[in-house]
Amino acid sequence: MMAAPSPASMDSWFLDSGATHHLSHTAANIHNGTPYNGTDSVMVGNVLVCIRGNNHMASADTSPSQCKEERNLLVNACRPVLYGQNPSADCCQRVRVSHVECVCPYVSTKTAAIIEVLGVPKAVKKIEGCGRTVPRKFKCGSITTP
Repeated sequence: MMAAPSPASMDSWFLDSGATHHLSHTAANIHNGTPYNGTDSVMVGNVLVCIRGNNHMASADTSPSQCKEERNLLVNACRPVLYGQNPSADCCQRVRVSHVECVCPYVSTKTAAIIEVLGVPKAVKKIEGCGRTVPRKFKCGSITTP
C-alpha cells in the first residue's frame, strides 16, 4: 500500500490493515512519527532495512553505477579514519546516506583486517557518532558487528 501525495476526498475509502507500526523510506511520508530506538531490523526481499533511529532505508532499485559512486565517495571521504583520524563532516554525511547493500558486499577480508586493527567496536562508535545506527550482530561483508 502506498501513501497518496494528494489529499483524499470525503467519499474516499481507506483500508484498515490493523497495523500498529509503519515503515517508510523517508520520514516525510509519516506524520507524527517517532524514531525507533530498538535493536531490531527488517528484511525486505534480500535487502536489510535498518529501522533504528534515523537511518535511511535501503532501496532495492539502487543501480550498480549508483552503488559504485556511493562506495567511491564513502571510501574517499572516510579513508583518513582508517589511519586514526576522526571522521570529517563529509565522511559523516557519506556514512549517513550510503546504502549498506552498496558497501557491505565489498568489505573483503583485506578490508576487514584493516578495520579490525582500528577495532570493530571503535569503528561502530565512529559510525554511530556520525548519526547512523549499527544493528548488533550485523554481518557486513567479512565483518560482524558486536
